[in-house]
Amino acid sequence: MPENKRCPECGGLLVEDAWETVKTNDDGSYTIDAFLAYKCIQRCGYYIPIDRKDQP
Repeated sequence: MPENKRCPECGGLLVEDAWETVKTNDDGSYTIDAFLAYKCIQRCGYYIPIDRKDQP
């Protein structure tokens, strides 16, 4: 968990959850990247990806 358990954008609580990003490729296809992240429960859009290799 990040040292500061609050969102720097809105002050909401950060919780561990799944997150995904969708990119549109030049040929019109899509790429979906899913990963674990700490995200803001206030739904402001702030998230921090979790790097699992740094955790025990």
